Amino acid sequence: MTFGQYLEKCIKKRDISISHLTKISGINRGKLYYVYDGKRKLTEDELFSLINKAGFSSVESDKRF
Repeated sequence: MTFGQYLEKCIKKRDISISHLTKISGINRGKLYYVYDGKRKLTEDELFSLINKAGFSSVESDKRF
C-alpha cells in the first residue's frame, strides 16, 4: 500500500471530504490528488498538519503503509 492509498483510506474512514481536508490542513487540493496517485510527497510540516488538524490518532499516524 502506498502512502497515498493509506491517506485516502484514513480520510474515507473518517468521512472527510478532500475539500474539508484542504481547508483544515492548508494543503492544495491538486497536491493532495498527486499524493494519492504517488506523484508527489508531502513535506514534514504538511504531514504533521494533516495528522493534527484532521484528528488522526497517534495509532493511525504511526501505522506503516
